Amino acid sequence: MPPALPLLLIVIGLLIGFFTAQRGGSRGSRAGLGWILVGTSILLLSSLGVVSDALLNLTQAGLAPLSPAALQQRMLGPNAPQAIVILGGGVRRDLSEDDTDGFAPKQDAQDRLLYAARLARSSRLPILVSGGAPIPQTPPEARVMRRVMERDLGITVRWVEDRSLDTGENARFSAQLLSADGVRNVVLVTSPSHLQRATSAFVGAGLTVTPAPTALNPGGGAFWELWVPSAGALRQSTAASHELLGRTFLWLKRLRE
Repeated sequence: MPPALPLLLIVIGLLIGFFTAQRGGSRGSRAGLGWILVGTSILLLSSLGVVSDALLNLTQAGLAPLSPAALQQRMLGPNAPQAIVILGGGVRRDLSEDDTDGFAPKQDAQDRLLYAARLARSSRLPILVSGGAPIPQTPPEARVMRRVMERDLGITVRWVEDRSLDTGENARFSAQLLSADGVRNVVLVTSPSHLQRATSAFVGAGLTVTPAPTALNPGGGAFWELWVPSAGALRQSTAASHELLGRTFLWLKRLRE
C-alpha cells in the first residue's frame, strides 16, 4: 500500500542506478530512472485529493448513513435488527492507558464505537464487538473496544468475539455467538470503505445485515485541497487501496472455488 509501494519502487530504481553507474552502463541507468519515476508518480498521485476521492468513491458507492431515527423505523418492519455488531479497526499504544493493557483503539475504531454507542442509546439493542489480535504482542481488539464502550461511553457489551484475525472470521465467529442467542438480524458498524466486503461476509455467515457506515466522506473541497499533495489524501488513498485489494483477493478466491 502507499506509501510503502512507491517508496520501494524508488529504492529499487536508486539501487539499479547505483550498481549500473559502478559498471559504467547507461541502459541500466535509464531503467533505474524509470523505476524512480513510476514510484514518484504513484506517491504523488496517491497524495492528491482528487485521486483519493475517486478511490474512496469506488469503495463507498451506494452507502448512506443510518440515523437513530432510521434505525428505529427499521425496527418496526420485517427482519428487524436484534443486535449491533462493531468490527475492530486496530489498536495503538497509549501511555494514558497504563492502568490497563497500555492500548487504545485506533481512530477508525473510535469512530465506530462512538457511532455504535449513539445507535445503541436510541435503539437499546445489545452490542457485540469483534476483533482478535492479528498483530503479535497486542491485546485482542474486541477487549480494548469493550473497555472503551463500558468505561468511557457507559454502554454495556453483551458479546465479545476476540478470536478473529480477518473479516471472514469476524463474520463466522460473530455468527456463532449470535446464533446461540437466536440473533439473526444485525446492524453492522464499520468504516464505509470496509462495509461492502464486511456485509458480504456476514450475509455469507447466515445473518441479515443493516449497514451502518461510519465517517462517510463526501469528498470534494477547495481547488488547492484537491490538487496539492497532503498527508490526509495519502491516508485516504491507502485505506481505499487496501479495501480494493481485499475485494480483488476475494474475487480471485471465488474464481478458484
